[in-house]
Amino acid sequence: KCDQLIHDVFTQRQAFVELVRSCEGVARDLLQIFAIAYFECFLASTPEGRDRIDVPSIRKAAREWYQKDKYASIQSAPKLVSLLKDVVACAIGQRKSRAFMVRQEISRHPLLQQLFDGRLIHLLRRGWSHRDIPGERYDIFTIDYGVYVDLISTRNHPGLFLTPDLAANCDPGEVVVPFEDKRSI
Repeated sequence: KCDQLIHDVFTQRQAFVELVRSCEGVARDLLQIFAIAYFECFLASTPEGRDRIDVPSIRKAAREWYQKDKYASIQSAPKLVSLLKDVVACAIGQRKSRAFMVRQEISRHPLLQQLFDGRLIHLLRRGWSHRDIPGERYDIFTIDYGVYVDLISTRNHPGLFLTPDLAANCDPGEVVVPFEDKRSI
């Protein structure tokens, strides 16, 4: 029955998987992203709309939810906007990863906690120990899916896991939002 529901609502199983990934485990985000994608799909520019939700619709909905709710909640706080930009520049821009690690004593900093509370970053693991730095404990965070897909549609496209020739010929809608593993941190 689950497979039938997925088939009836989504163009392919990957669209359902992308919806689950886009919410980062937050039920409120899942409901909002699904609703935005659903209405965008069924109210499409064609008279009859589209009959099922696809991956680009999920990404567009995640980007819209990020801009409308998550980013909007910090826009009036220049320090938070600056911190988010710094985290994105460091993790995605320099390290080519959505995940980043922070020493545990720093991860409790009020500004970092506000990004976490605003669902702009998500905690992946507490108390991780890096093999090259014994005795030091880190918390591992990931940058929100919506932040990432928002970058895909700009000139600041992260281009993760793409070689230069693939990136030049790749439609941003075909880029896979990377999964995280500790090797990329």
